[in-house]
Amino acid sequence: MTTYSSPERRHTNFSSHPWSRSHQSPSQYNQDPPYSPSSATINVHDDHSHPPLPYSHAVQQGSSVAPGVSAQHSHQDKPPLLRASTTFYERVLTDWWWWEIFSFLVSFCSVAAIVGVLWFYDGKPQPKFIVPGITLNAYVSVFSAIAKAALILPVSEAIGQLKWMWFEKEAKLWDFFTFDSASRGPWGSLMLLGTTRCRHLVSLGALVTILALAFEPFFQQIVSFSSRDVAQSNSTVNIATTYNPDGDRKYVVDTDYNTNGLRPGRSMVLAANSYVSSNQSTNPFQAGCSTGRCNWTNYNSLGVCHTCQEISNALHQSGILTNPCGYTLNGTFMSGQYYRNYERTIALSTVVTGDRAKIAFNDTWNSTIFGDAVNPIVDFYVGYTPGGDPQLRQNATPVLLECLFSWCVKTFESSYENGSLREKLVSTFSEQNIVPGTSQNETGGVSYSITVNGTSFIIPPNTTDILYDAIRSGLPLFLGNRYTSSTGALPGIWNFVQQAPYDLNPYFEKLTEVMTNNIRSQLNSTEIILGTAWASENFVEIRWAWISLPAALLFGTLVFVGVTVFQSRTRKLPAWKSSSLATLLHGLTEEAWGTFDSRATPSEIEALSRRLRVMLDAQSESARLKVA
Repeated sequence: MTTYSSPERRHTNFSSHPWSRSHQSPSQYNQDPPYSPSSATINVHDDHSHPPLPYSHAVQQGSSVAPGVSAQHSHQDKPPLLRASTTFYERVLTDWWWWEIFSFLVSFCSVAAIVGVLWFYDGKPQPKFIVPGITLNAYVSVFSAIAKAALILPVSEAIGQLKWMWFEKEAKLWDFFTFDSASRGPWGSLMLLGTTRCRHLVSLGALVTILALAFEPFFQQIVSFSSRDVAQSNSTVNIATTYNPDGDRKYVVDTDYNTNGLRPGRSMVLAANSYVSSNQSTNPFQAGCSTGRCNWTNYNSLGVCHTCQEISNALHQSGILTNPCGYTLNGTFMSGQYYRNYERTIALSTVVTGDRAKIAFNDTWNSTIFGDAVNPIVDFYVGYTPGGDPQLRQNATPVLLECLFSWCVKTFESSYENGSLREKLVSTFSEQNIVPGTSQNETGGVSYSITVNGTSFIIPPNTTDILYDAIRSGLPLFLGNRYTSSTGALPGIWNFVQQAPYDLNPYFEKLTEVMTNNIRSQLNSTEIILGTAWASENFVEIRWAWISLPAALLFGTLVFVGVTVFQSRTRKLPAWKSSSLATLLHGLTEEAWGTFDSRATPSEIEALSRRLRVMLDAQSESARLKVA
């Protein structure tokens, strides 16, 4: 608590009592005020009957001593010097730099609190709240604001302290205003940099004040949130390790070959014929993916493969108008036109090779190219004239293909996106092994396997016949002008004859995909392959490079304030800092005041201050700014 001692008349040393004034300003009074020895206050009577004198006249009147009055009497007429006792805490906070040091520590701890939390969450999932109701961005924003505010305080006080050091040498009075402005904000700091030309210690404080504008934005740039794929659960997809058709259902084969019979595998026949006759897009195979985005490592499945090779040189041309006019294969008419009761054209025809009753292991097919085929299902020829009837009537040369469908093991690379499974065929394998303990049955069927990477894929007896019928039932004996639609198109996939590039392979590739998917859909034939279901999750990503500016400002502030304190103690300059009280008590001398017109406008005062040079008179009792 501050208490006032009884007034005493004494001379005050500058170094021990920097806040004291040895006498009152002459401009403050019209006449000497009365003094009461028993009181520590000075009573100033405002006599309205005597208007205040101009500053220069007041100085002369207040400083004059009547003739015959002794110096002792003149000294006793002066008001006493005011003294006050202060507490330890007041002296610590005001007379030294502990308050500024504490403010710097608050700034440092705030930055450390931000860095610690960011380091903890770096690379981890984005938290909803780091404390109840406070997000990570809000946390950074609050503490960066505290750090900036606490950082500016010691900088502004140090700039204010260096102001007094600046005037230890002769300088413009305007510089006093510039230093004060710099201690208040960045615009004044920019002015101060121009004044000092970055050649004085105070330039570091001005630079810190300006760069502090980017303190909080830099902290906001440190935190970013990136999306990453995180494994959530398992995904599933079926593969076929064997083929056990739906034997409880029967179907009747009734094609152009007029073959009738009851066999299992109705779903296979329906699936194959549905695609061949309609040429509709095939549905992707079904898979289990809870997140909508899954993948699997490459997996193998039993399936159906195909290959076709061109053997057009095996065709022979026949040109008798009364008989078929076109091209034949071993006497079988493949493509052309003939006349009986009316004109008839054949744009496409198929011939199946071999004897179905002899489809068995090590049997030989009546094949031109695929006589040594492994795991064959069906081998057939397809002859067609590219372009259809218009080209056929111009006696264009047809194309002859030999195609083979066979058992194989397919290796898939797959992923699940946008609600559907996407499988890419990587490779096929079809080496055959007889399963031990099996024997040829009444239809010539045996059980054999295809082994890939230690896994055996079993092909049971008679299942080859099911696939044979499924494929053969979709093969037309011939197609021509009698089988076109109202638009002139051939049915199903066979309209490829009229569509460039007249390539049958893509359609057969789809057919093998349909048949493979059917095999994989049989409940008693499959195994489940587990994959990974992925989901996007936001992660905290800390870009530590952005902390460079806040760290540099902290270090710059520490150096700036530390050097300022050291220089102040070395020069024995009191800690006046940016105190306005120090400015009032140690401002301009009466002589300097006398150079200003009391009626001058602010702009006139500023213009004069740019020309008037002053310096701090540390030798006098009051240490005031005098005209240089």
